[in-house]
Amino acid sequence: MKEDGRFVAEMGGKGNVQTIDAIYETLDEKGFDLKKINNPWYFPSISEYSYILERNGFKVDYMVHFDRPTLLDDL
Repeated sequence: MKEDGRFVAEMGGKGNVQTIDAIYETLDEKGFDLKKINNPWYFPSISEYSYILERNGFKVDYMVHFDRPTLLDDL
């Protein structure tokens, strides 16, 4: 990125893919070793995202979390 450039992104936020998270929680409760499962899902809160970005040299001017449900055909 250029110095003083602008970074704009759209990402999933905290609470995203709760159904998938529930599956992992259920597997853990049933005794499955989740360390062997590569879980790519990470949806932190706005404060977590801001902290990570600012810790890595970004200045966060504006961030918003809004609901935009995505229906899954299989569920």
